[in-house]
Amino acid sequence: MFSQPNFTDRSLQESFYQALILHFCNGLDVSTQNLLQICHFGFAPDSEGERTFFIVATEQEVAKQLVEYTDRIIERVCDLMPGIAKVAICFQPPNSSAQDFDAQYMLGKVFSVNYE
Repeated sequence: MFSQPNFTDRSLQESFYQALILHFCNGLDVSTQNLLQICHFGFAPDSEGERTFFIVATEQEVAKQLVEYTDRIIERVCDLMPGIAKVAICFQPPNSSAQDFDAQYMLGKVFSVNYE
């Protein structure tokens, strides 16, 4: 007897998002891929409830370089992630004491995704 699929299973969700992020990164040029290798990723609603794809860089310089590739990144989001309304390229300032990323202390830029 087959078990019923449970789509709230955390490991299944993690596997899906890991595969999606890998596919997202592999579709970009090598220079962008190199920058993204040292980033963290996440999906969350913004303060207005719009679905946002977060790219969290390890340092400000990496975030600045990623902003230069915003057009490519947004184009890739449009191809792979319908329903994502915004892309946020962020970094956590080095003077914050948190070991884990804390959205309260992140800085960055938010870009709207236009599906046209």
